[in-house]
Amino acid sequence: MSYAQQVTADLASSEKAKALDAEAAAAWGLHPFALVEAAGRTCAAVFAKAFPRFFHRPAHGGPSITVLAGSGNNAADALVMLRALVLEGRVDPAAASALVTRMPAAGEPSPLSQALLAVQKLDVPVTVWDAEGAAEMPARTDLVIDGIAGTGLCGSLRGSALAMAETVNRIDRGRRPFVVSIDVPSGAFDLWRPGMPVLEADATLAIEPRKLCLYAPALRPYAGTILSVGGIFPRALTGKYRDAELYAWLPAAGRVPAVANDAYKYGRGLVEIRAGSPGAAGAARLA
Repeated sequence: MSYAQQVTADLASSEKAKALDAEAAAAWGLHPFALVEAAGRTCAAVFAKAFPRFFHRPAHGGPSITVLAGSGNNAADALVMLRALVLEGRVDPAAASALVTRMPAAGEPSPLSQALLAVQKLDVPVTVWDAEGAAEMPARTDLVIDGIAGTGLCGSLRGSALAMAETVNRIDRGRRPFVVSIDVPSGAFDLWRPGMPVLEADATLAIEPRKLCLYAPALRPYAGTILSVGGIFPRALTGKYRDAELYAWLPAAGRVPAVANDAYKYGRGLVEIRAGSPGAAGAARLA
């Protein structure tokens, strides 16, 4: 069995992801503008394929979409994703909107400023987040694209980014829009601990290499369905910067050595069980 068949995915820490971005720009000609464009368009394609129910009535304008955008490239990814869905005819610009934590300064040469300009040219309204005026907007939409914060986060969400995430999390489940996060749910990072704020996503478009924090047991439920978004970085780069490997059971089972029938208990290895939750520990105890 080849290495490619054995490994399901490379996993990288936030620090390794930053190093990957730096080498991609310096040595491969993959500058942030190119990466944002590729990531946003691929995210749109992966999401549309995984959740076609949102786009099965194009004659009716498709779903209403709100992008929640922070100040970094993660926000630009989300805006490019929205633009791709509009250009493909899946979403009517009149049913789309973007809420941003800040507007870029005039002349700011960033992927975010260009992504915002592009959606504005498509007549998508862009509004700076206002806790009083804009806080209710996500509750009146079918789909929220979370681009508030990405893997560059160095601490807990705060300010407008925190207000955005908390507003979505507070929406009653019966009225709550479907939330899809770009790369990681906003608030997730390597040093995240239970009790820290994090957006509760229904799905996460995980750009390869997937981020290691997505699979931390306490954080994993907030990511919802994890969808792989590949083809952004060359395999030679993603493999170079991985911190861990995610295996599917069937290819991994062949690597587990058989246990001799007469093996002593201390020679049979160890099994770690991560199961149960407060008030629901019965299955964990049985396991």
